[in-house]
Amino acid sequence: MKRQKIQLLTILILLIAMAAAYVGVKYYNNNHEEEDEKVSYTVTHDDAASVKSLSLANDNGELSFTKEGDIWYENSDKTVSIDAGALEDMIEAAVSITSEDVIENAADMSQYGLDEPEITVTYTTENASTTLEIGDYNSSVSKYYVCVKGENMVYTMTSSARASFTKSLDDLKKIETQGDESVETDGD
Repeated sequence: MKRQKIQLLTILILLIAMAAAYVGVKYYNNNHEEEDEKVSYTVTHDDAASVKSLSLANDNGELSFTKEGDIWYENSDKTVSIDAGALEDMIEAAVSITSEDVIENAADMSQYGLDEPEITVTYTTENASTTLEIGDYNSSVSKYYVCVKGENMVYTMTSSARASFTKSLDDLKKIETQGDESVETDGD
């Protein structure tokens, strides 16, 4: 009988210890949940509707667009019909870039491929002009380096965000439908 009481008391103590450990772990997780939330840094934050021009330099060449009224034109050939929606998607991507990573006071931009960026995007609003430079890929974090020209802050961006700026003129041409056929306009 005495042995049964000792076993029962031991089981009771273990049960209380396990309950206390559970409560302690739950309390710890709740208090450290805020620390686990990702920090977001603002790279650009402008109103897409206020953009009046956009220039893009990438592997596909250099493009420059200007908005006159509600219509976007490619500056070298105003006869090319531009898909305003596709161009405005690119503008929206340019004016609202955020990053989870930042390198402050970056001294040597060549470490990030930003001395000779792979992609350069410049947009102009009524008040200012902003140039984004996109550089090397960092395989350890699976992201690209990006900065605002003239600033010594280097950020990272995802491959999908970078893809917004890899377009060619053909990608931005308006596709007009004639009957059941879709035809790309080439300005002729």
